Amino acid sequence: MADTDNDLDSVKRAMETRFQMKDLGELHYLLGVNVKQNASSIELHQKFYIEQLLKRFGMQDCEPVSTPMGCK
Repeated sequence: MADTDNDLDSVKRAMETRFQMKDLGELHYLLGVNVKQNASSIELHQKFYIEQLLKRFGMQDCEPVSTPMGCK
């Protein structure tokens, strides 16, 4: 993370000289992963992606079960 907005702007300008890019704002979703950020942490989860997979395969109403095999 940048310490100041000026540092962040400087990094963005440097990247724009090498890559075609645009600032889309704060990241919320990328490649099937939801992202929640606050001052002290970043939370990643794939709830929406998993729900879509369950729906695709007709398993949206299934119930979770324990794995029958024990760990060594």
